Amino acid sequence: MNLIIRPAKPEDAESIGKLAKEFINYLRSLGDETEQKFDAEIYLRDGFGANPAFSGIVAEREGEISGYLLYHFGYDADYAARTLHVVDFTKQVAGDYTAAAKTTISAPFAP
Repeated sequence: MNLIIRPAKPEDAESIGKLAKEFINYLRSLGDETEQKFDAEIYLRDGFGANPAFSGIVAEREGEISGYLLYHFGYDADYAARTLHVVDFTKQVAGDYTAAAKTTISAPFAP
């Protein structure tokens, strides 16, 4: 079972939307009633085009997306330094995807 980490694409919208919904359902099971709006349509609307709000990577195993991480770059004037903000990270609820999670979360920081 090879794990592939690659840039997220528009074609991943359905899988990312499904993972987001799984995570929202998990939060609901814990009592979180916060309105969650992120889905496949918003992923496409805000993540692509002339001025995308974020970039993303996915963890893929055997052709199936098992996790994703969305991020954007920024700047901190106090430190005079570039920043990377992780804005969403999730993995499949079912199964043991610890390796996928560790690899996905560290991929944006790789040289």
